[in-house]
Amino acid sequence: MDRKRYNVGLFGCGRIAGVHLKNILSNRRLDLKWIVDNNKRRIQEVKGEFYLDGNTPFFPSSEKDRLLSDKSLDAVVVVSPTSRHTEYIVQSLKHGKDVFTEKPAGESVSDIRLCYEMAESTGRTFLTGFTRRFDDLYRDVKSAIDNGTLGKLQVIKTTTRDSPKPSYEFLKSADSTGCNILADLGVHDIDMVVWLTRAQRPESIYITCHVHDEQLQVT
Repeated sequence: MDRKRYNVGLFGCGRIAGVHLKNILSNRRLDLKWIVDNNKRRIQEVKGEFYLDGNTPFFPSSEKDRLLSDKSLDAVVVVSPTSRHTEYIVQSLKHGKDVFTEKPAGESVSDIRLCYEMAESTGRTFLTGFTRRFDDLYRDVKSAIDNGTLGKLQVIKTTTRDSPKPSYEFLKSADSTGCNILADLGVHDIDMVVWLTRAQRPESIYITCHVHDEQLQVT
């Protein structure tokens, strides 16, 4: 039985990072060695929330190469802003570290492909976190589809809401690059439909969305 403890590093300590940080700290097989983030205010919040004062060192992103060069480090978790995902993933894989990243792995198809090609060439494990595939309720639906209980699929309807609400700074950052709230949430629905149907090509797709928050509505 493998009783090894794994040394891990964490890139990012934002809103989503808090979820994964809690999981890391509660897993007795993982030893959190460091956290990288440049936001001093958020660092202080995380230190207070998770009682990390004096226990886990924080470093700026400028230190990443030195930290990744540590031979005792087994893996990294990348939960930084999406714009930094590909950079952190590729560099970590090049240094021989296994990587788990919050989706998406990059802002473009070419960036995402680069991450997986780098993992293949280095022989390291690389996992992108589509959490719904591991949710018991979704897995029950998947089983019912696979064993024929639901019969032939005719329509799949998904509804996405993000809770708790992200900051207005993030919500207002929607742009043409794909790094925005719609892409951030929509990728879950796309992945779920692909997974449930075993990547069958749909006959048609219909999407609608609405902004209810007055601060985000545009004229």
